[in-house]
Amino acid sequence: MRKLLPPLACLLLFASCDAVSATYIQADRDCYAAVAPAHRAYVQADATLDEEQKARRIRTLDIWKMRLDANEAKK
Repeated sequence: MRKLLPPLACLLLFASCDAVSATYIQADRDCYAAVAPAHRAYVQADATLDEEQKARRIRTLDIWKMRLDANEAKK
């Protein structure tokens, strides 16, 4: 029985962590709106970055937006 308690406690702890608060989502959305457009423009205009580097940075912005949209859809 003692061996089951720590894993069970961890499971219960993590089970309550799956929801993202609406406040966090809004703050992340506001941060994205402030940062992403300027960063995307910078990346696209930076002549020192090769195409792979640009694609990786743009993909990071796209994934950030996808994560925001997915979290908003859960609410």
